[in-house]
Amino acid sequence: MEGAGVHQVEVPIPIPSLRSVNVYLVAGDGGEPWLVDAGMYTAEAARGLLHGLREAGVSPCSIAGIVVTHFHVDHATLAPLLAELG
Repeated sequence: MEGAGVHQVEVPIPIPSLRSVNVYLVAGDGGEPWLVDAGMYTAEAARGLLHGLREAGVSPCSIAGIVVTHFHVDHATLAPLLAELG
């Protein structure tokens, strides 16, 4: 799902049956970037997410906020690390 103002970032996770989750980078009303979900708290996931943000031209420090859709480890546990960056 990508469209105007939405960028999908595939983030790897160490769950063989899933292999990755999608994190969405969304431009807010004022143009500030928001994330929908964050990924799993692993070094590989963090590298994947940061790579995807870099490809989209977004610094992790410029993320205005994170919306976590549900509190599963593969969607939510990287959010506190990102919050520390901003």
